[in-house]
Amino acid sequence: MEKVGTANQPHTIVDRVGSFERLDAGAAMTKAVEFVLDALDQLSEDERRDAVIEILKRAAQIDYPPLSDEALSQIADELFQDYDALEAADAARQAQRDMPC
Repeated sequence: MEKVGTANQPHTIVDRVGSFERLDAGAAMTKAVEFVLDALDQLSEDERRDAVIEILKRAAQIDYPPLSDEALSQIADELFQDYDALEAADAARQAQRDMPC
């Protein structure tokens, strides 16, 4: 799977706290991409949502090469791991709420 990030900034596909995160590739991203992502991080939640929606609309127009089965499997595995972590955290919070004081 092709990823964007720096070796000093590892990131996951799904951010467990709800902000926009970059992916880790071990390869440096261009200064322009780094600037855009840093600027995105500085926006309010509403502005960030609007920016991400517009980026996704534009990205849908790009002619990407098809992903390999291996890349799709890796993406699915990472997404399920993140989902499992979210479910575990939710279950732990719920268990704490259900504990008698």
